[in-house]
Amino acid sequence: MGSIQWEIASFSDIGGRKENQDRAISFVDADTGEAFIVVADGMGGHRGGVLASESIIKTAEQCWKDRTPPVNIESFLNNFVEQAHQAVRQSGEAQKLSPRSTLAALWLNNDKAVSIHVGDSRIIQLNDQGFVQRSIDHSIVQLLVLQGKITEEEMATHPDQSKMTTSMGGDEKPEPEITEWSLDKGDRFIVCTDGFWEITSYEQMQAILAATNLEDDLASSSRKNIGRAPDDQDNTTSIAIRPKTSEKSQKTPPPPSPPSAPPAQPATNTKKPQRSLILPIVVMVIIAATLAWFVYNDDSGTPTSTPTGKPGSPAGKPDSSGNSEPDDKKSPPDDGDAPVDSDKDKQSGKSPLGKHDNVNEKPAIPVSGDKEVEKKVTEYFRKNNRIGKNDTLVQGKTRKVKDSKLSQLQQKYKGIKVYGAVVTVVRKQGSVDTVQGKLASEINISIIPKLTYQQAIDKINLTTQPKLETIDKGQLVILNYHDEYILTWQGHVQGADDEIIFIDTTTAKILLRFPLAIDE
Repeated sequence: MGSIQWEIASFSDIGGRKENQDRAISFVDADTGEAFIVVADGMGGHRGGVLASESIIKTAEQCWKDRTPPVNIESFLNNFVEQAHQAVRQSGEAQKLSPRSTLAALWLNNDKAVSIHVGDSRIIQLNDQGFVQRSIDHSIVQLLVLQGKITEEEMATHPDQSKMTTSMGGDEKPEPEITEWSLDKGDRFIVCTDGFWEITSYEQMQAILAATNLEDDLASSSRKNIGRAPDDQDNTTSIAIRPKTSEKSQKTPPPPSPPSAPPAQPATNTKKPQRSLILPIVVMVIIAATLAWFVYNDDSGTPTSTPTGKPGSPAGKPDSSGNSEPDDKKSPPDDGDAPVDSDKDKQSGKSPLGKHDNVNEKPAIPVSGDKEVEKKVTEYFRKNNRIGKNDTLVQGKTRKVKDSKLSQLQQKYKGIKVYGAVVTVVRKQGSVDTVQGKLASEINISIIPKLTYQQAIDKINLTTQPKLETIDKGQLVILNYHDEYILTWQGHVQGADDEIIFIDTTTAKILLRFPLAIDE
C-alpha cells in the first residue's frame, strides 16, 4: 500500500493582543508521507514569549533536518522536547529574560500518529463522525474539569485558565506527555494553541476538516470566531491535518470515543484574564506531577511561529502591528514550582504519583435516571473486582450532549476521595454506553488521621520559613504516592508562594505542592 499523503493548512492571528507570541511549523516528507507538526504558545515577559516559541520552532527545523530514517518516533519527540527546552533556556540567558512556552507536536506516518505536548496547547483527533479524543492539558482548569468542579465549556473563561502546570524553559525540566493515536479511530487532527480551542467547537473543527478547501475554511471559520470573541481575545493559531482526498480510507470509521465533556463554545462576553504559568495533571488528574501521568479518554494506553505559513516552513512572521510590548498573557512559574515531594523526586524528574488502572468499557447497564448511575456503575465495577467493597463511585455534574448524557463519577474509599480516580460515564437511550477514566483498586488503609490539618501545619511550621498560613480548612484525600495509598490533607496555604499542598496525616511531610502564584 502506498504511503498516505497529508494535506495540511495553518492559520494564526494576533487576536486582541499587542503581539502574536504563537508560532507554528509543519514538515512533510513527500517520499515517505511522514509529517511533523509543531505549535508553540509563548508565555509572558517582555519579548520572552516570542523568544521561547521561536526557539522551539528553530529546534523543530533542526531536528527534522537531522533525522535519520527509520525514525524512532518516541525517541525523536523526546529528544526534540529536550533540545527545545535547552534552546529556550539558552536564548533567555543570552538576553537576560525568562522565556517560557507551551508546545504541541504531532508525528504522522502511514500507520501511526504519535504526539508530545507540554502545557495547554492541544492535539485533537477527529473522524468523519466528529470528535474522537484530545490531549490532556497541563493546567489548573484541566484539573478542575477532571474533578468535576467545572465543565469543559467553562475552561476558557475560568479565572485560573491562565495557570499552567509545566512549561518549556526555566530551570525545571518540562514534563511532556506522549500519546499514541489510533488512525483507525480517526485520521484527522487539529494541533492548536488555547486561543483556538477556546473559541472553536468540535463541530466547527469537524466542518473545517470536511471542507473542500481546507486552508480557506480554517481561516474563514477562525476569523468569524475571533470576531465574536471578547476584545482581548488571545493569539489564535492552529494547524489542520487530513489525508489528501485520494488517500482517504473508504471504510466507515468506528463511532468516536465520547468526550468527557462537551466542546467549549465561543466566548462572547466574558473578559479573559491575562495568562500565567505554573505547575502536570491529576484527577485524571491534577496538576503538574499528575497531568502527565494520567491519560484522558484514550484507550491506547497512552492518551507555529506567528501567522500562517505553508507546510515545511515557519508559520510566518509577527504581524506588523504586533511589535509592541507583549501582554504577558502567560507568565511562567518561579523555578522550582513543579510539584515534588523530595530532593529525590526532583532529581529523578519522575512524578511521585502512582498510576491508577485504565478504564475503557462498554457495560450496557440499563438505568432509569441519574440516581441509578452511581449505584449500578459502582456495583458493576465491584463485581468485576475493579474497586473494593469499601469503594463507591459518587456522581458529580451531569450534562447533556446531543443524544447522550455525560456524568463524572469520583471514586471514594470509605467516603474519602481517591485522588485521580475519576471515570466519565456516557448514557444513551436509557443505558450506560461507555465508561472511561481511572480507578484505584486494592485500597486498604485507615481513614483516621493521626494529625489534624492544623496540627500538621503547625508541625511543618516548626522547620519552615516563611511559615505557612492556612487559607482553607483542608480536606482528607487518599493519594497514590509511589504506588502506596496514603491518607493526606489537601490544603490551600500561603507561604513563600500561594500553593496547594498534600500532607501525610501521620508524619506531616509535604508529599506534593502545587504553586498557584501568578507572575504579573
